[in-house]
Amino acid sequence: MLDLNPITPLGATTPHQEQYEGLTISEVFDRAMVSISGRHGRNQDLMSRVSEKLDLMLPGVSEFTVNGDFGAFWTASDQWMFDAPHDAKSCLADKIEEIVGDAASVTDQTDGWCRFRLNGPRSVEVFQFLCTVDVSALVQGQVLKTLIEHTGCFVLCREEAIEYEIIGPVSVASDVLHALQAAARTLNAIHKA
Repeated sequence: MLDLNPITPLGATTPHQEQYEGLTISEVFDRAMVSISGRHGRNQDLMSRVSEKLDLMLPGVSEFTVNGDFGAFWTASDQWMFDAPHDAKSCLADKIEEIVGDAASVTDQTDGWCRFRLNGPRSVEVFQFLCTVDVSALVQGQVLKTLIEHTGCFVLCREEAIEYEIIGPVSVASDVLHALQAAARTLNAIHKA
């Protein structure tokens, strides 16, 4: 029997974390993710099923919602990404597929994405060096897609001007972290000058 150990998108056995003046950058590794795509003409049915079983409303354009352990954010027309704590005993994709039935297509995305949490009073300032979008205009519960390190990433506003998450393809995890580190160092240098 194989003795496998999980690794983070950065290739470590524990999530990466760094502290800067007014900013913490943390790799988030404890969330499972699935995408759902509503089938043609079935959105009302899909919304009813998700609302009834998860007590969660499917978010609108550029929004995300959370209820307890479950979260969902809008990714495109009739498409959403769901996340929940990673549970080795069960598969999130199976749970969501059971809930949505034939109203949507479900795809496990857990190992396809990396996630970094930025927390602290300087977190919003970091984005000035990462992307062309004014992240300071986001309010809690909003999500946007932008380019970070030449790659499409989602930015979720967890708490306005304090806490954000960046979700990008796992293949660019080290590139996104490098960009975050460079932006944090530059921000520190500016504030010390």
